[in-house]
Amino acid sequence: MKESNGQIKQASEVLQSFSNIMKEAGKWTQKNASSLDLNVQQMVIINTLSVHKVLTVEKLVAQLQLSKNTINTQLETIVQRGFVERTMNDQREGQLSLTDEGRKKANMSIQNASSYKAMMRALQSFSEEEKAQLLAMHARILEGLKVEE
Repeated sequence: MKESNGQIKQASEVLQSFSNIMKEAGKWTQKNASSLDLNVQQMVIINTLSVHKVLTVEKLVAQLQLSKNTINTQLETIVQRGFVERTMNDQREGQLSLTDEGRKKANMSIQNASSYKAMMRALQSFSEEEKAQLLAMHARILEGLKVEE
């Protein structure tokens, strides 16, 4: 299929729109992480462990879609700071869980939730139907992006 200049321009505008939204949301996420004296990746790991209670590094990698090296680097810091503990299960597999201090950080992150609060404000003018349509469109775009040429 031969793409027209109009189609290319439209695709560029959509990608730029997504990029701009992610940049703004990222600023709010960074603000939340900084308020907790964490970086974004550390906060995401702590929040994920808060939801899942116990995970292996491999499951954390799959859940967050970050590299194993990135996860291990961030884990080293938050384990040393006393927010996460590593234990071994019966299969000698390393498991990760939050300490009491880690649960406090996760609760503070949820209470702050700057990016969620900002997105809720941004969506206030949308009807429930429009929000559902937006999510459906995003899902369709994601599926279309996953299709190989």
